[in-house]
Amino acid sequence: MGIEIEFIGAAQTVTGSRHIVHTPRARILLDCGLYQGRRREARERNSHLGFRPSEIDVAVLSHAHIDHSGALPILCRDGFGGPIYATPATRDLCAVMLEDAAMIQESDARYLNRQIEKKKADAEPIAPLYRREDVDGVLRQMISLPYHRRHDIAPGVHLTFFEAGHVLGSAVVVLDIDDEGSPHRIVFTGDLGRHRLPI
Repeated sequence: MGIEIEFIGAAQTVTGSRHIVHTPRARILLDCGLYQGRRREARERNSHLGFRPSEIDVAVLSHAHIDHSGALPILCRDGFGGPIYATPATRDLCAVMLEDAAMIQESDARYLNRQIEKKKADAEPIAPLYRREDVDGVLRQMISLPYHRRHDIAPGVHLTFFEAGHVLGSAVVVLDIDDEGSPHRIVFTGDLGRHRLPI
């Protein structure tokens, strides 16, 4: 089979980072972010991840910004049961940021439903993309890994995080993959900081 990379989000746009690395023995999701833009388009893009969550084996998160992590509650709620690897600081930031994003989703849905009610429009009530309780599932599945240590995350796949300098906890993701005896290395940056400027 070989190795394939599928670009689902953040391709021809900046937000909604979602990429899948297909190896002979695993499917690894790199980031699972929300698309951010005009309300209707964002809702359409974020309502469907572009893949079946249950078919993903492992998720790896480059950093906590919502355009990289914000769809994790949808992923877990809709059938992903595997581990989500991130640095300790990214996990801690996700606990706050995803909770806040859920509150915004719930607030936006209430606002839009009031608008529908005022207009006496014949429309279905709008549900939030996810709720605060969906965030709890994400945090239970997150596993914190330190920088500079190689970890086995799937059959034939090893992960190492390196500092990215973008935001606290951000990481360059290095996947070393054994493709039936043929080694491959994939480096995923998410976002990077500026050279020689610490956070």
